[in-house]
Amino acid sequence: VLGSAAFGRGEGQVWTEELQCRGNESEIAFCPTSSSLKHSNCSHDNDVGLICS
Repeated sequence: VLGSAAFGRGEGQVWTEELQCRGNESEIAFCPTSSSLKHSNCSHDNDVGLICS
């Protein structure tokens, strides 16, 4: 997992934030999240990049 927009800033809507992956999830969709996007002030400066193996 690479943080701070390692592959550059994304574009468009921010779909989720504050993921709390444990490392045993088979899909990123299974990572719990601690926040609701209803009151999100997240920007693309905090985009995350994943390298799958």
